[in-house]
This record gives sequence, C-alpha cells and structure tokens, in this order.
Amino acid sequence: MKRTLILLLQAAAVLLLTAACQADLLTEQDETLIPDPSAPIELSGSAPIETEASGVVTRADGDQLPFTLYAVPSSSSSWPAAPYINKVDATLASGSGTARAISFSPAAYWPVGGQSLKFIGVMKANGATTLSSGSVSLTAGKGEDKDVLLSNNFTGNKSNHSGSMTFNRLMARLIVKPGADNKQVVTCNINGGSSSATYNVLTEATSNQSGTYTINYSTNSNSQTYYLIPGTTISELTNVVAGGTSKGTIQLTNSSGSNTSFKTTAGHSYTIEVTAKGATLVTSGLSIDNSWGNGGNL
Repeated sequence: MKRTLILLLQAAAVLLLTAACQADLLTEQDETLIPDPSAPIELSGSAPIETEASGVVTRADGDQLPFTLYAVPSSSSSWPAAPYINKVDATLASGSGTARAISFSPAAYWPVGGQSLKFIGVMKANGATTLSSGSVSLTAGKGEDKDVLLSNNFTGNKSNHSGSMTFNRLMARLIVKPGADNKQVVTCNINGGSSSATYNVLTEATSNQSGTYTINYSTNSNSQTYYLIPGTTISELTNVVAGGTSKGTIQLTNSSGSNTSFKTTAGHSYTIEVTAKGATLVTSGLSIDNSWGNGGNL
C-alpha cells in the first residue's frame, strides 16, 4: 500500500510538471512568434527612383528594384537580436502605382498568434543595401549609391495586412549648374554638411554625424548632382573665382535678388544656378521639389 501511494504521488508530480512545461512552452512560442505555414506573407509597395536626365533608372535585371527586407514585432522600440525576417533579398516590381508586387525568398509566414509585424526595406537607387543593428549608413557625395531609400511605414498581422510598403528618400539632393546667362568660368565651394551619419529605422533619428563634405564646383562641369545628409543650412558659396578673379564669399540669392538660404530636408531637391554675378536659388522646376522623395512611380 505504501509503495502504491508513493507511485501515485510520483505520477501526480509528473503530470503537474508536464502541465507546467506545456504552459511555459506555449508562452515561449508566443514570445518567439511561431510562423503559421498556412498564412504566407505577401507584400506590395512603391518607390520614387529616378535620374535627373531621364526620370527613370534603367536596370539590367528587368527593371526590378532590389532591396533588403526585414520584419520585427511592431512593439519593438529597439532592434531585436533576431528579427522575425532578417536580411532577406527582395525585389520591387517596376511600373507605377503604390501596390506593385514585392518578391522575396525564402518565403515567410505570419505569426500564428496574430502578433503584428513592422516591415522594413532598405535600398539604394542603384541597388540594395543593408542595416546594421537597425541603422542604415548615410554618406554624402555624388552617384546613385549615395541615394538611400527606406520603407518603415507598413505594419500588419495575419488577419489585417492591407496596405503596402512605401519607400522614401533619406537624403537631400542638391543640383548645381551654370546660370543661363553665365559667360565666365566660375569655381566655388559649398558646405555640404556632414560627410557621414547613421539613421535608426525604428526611432527615425539621425546620429553619428562626422566629417564635413565640401562641394567643389566649376561651371565647366555643367550640371552636377550631390546627395547630402539632411539638416545643413546652405546660404553662401565660398572661395568663389569668376574669370580668374577672386570674389571671396557670395551670398545665395533668390530670383528677386534677395539673400536667401535653405536647410536640407530628406526627400527634397534643391537647385543652385551659378553665374559670374553670383548664385541664385532657382524658385521654379526642381528648385525646392518637396515631392522628389515620396513613394510613387519608378
């Protein structure tokens, strides 16, 4: 009888331990966002990729825009050690509209528990780029490899995932070109702000600014395009030489001849026309184009 009682007590202890372990396992599964193989994730999006000359970037890969895809729990305030989707190669179809197909491999599935995910994509105008601990690197300079685009605005879950990933620019664009009535060779410098920085895709904060990017421009170079880290106020041209004569520092003026300035903003495009008489911030066309960085056509 005593042996039977001991066995019954042991069995009860095992049952209690098993139940506790199952409860812990369910909690752990919820916390680890177990994928539901019957609920594949399908995405769409848009991105405003263009060049100054043609308005469209021509690619050898069938006009697919490559980017790197991530997903984290929507409640994440800091970058997790293991994102739900981590550094997956993806492509956005070309064309127009805000719901162009996104392809990626391997396939991913919505969490079985219904948890919401924030989807993040990063690209450059000439190809994909990646994140480091939830931040993307920004570098001022010339060339489409400096034009960084981010999508971090789409959140969804298994039962509610309408919407799409919209890519927007993280850099400002500055176009410097000779004025139409310029008759002399003009050289000058422009303070382009920090040479490098990082942008946190969750907090949407720019940090780690370092160095100074100085634009060296000559009207002999015709129109030149520069990508700048946002947040720099431009009000003057320095070391100006016109026709071999030093002009020193020239204040930036508007089309009416009044002194002006602007602070570079992500997704905005600015145009400065340089002549032997000075520098004019153009107030038409692409002068201050607020729509340059918004998601839209290819």
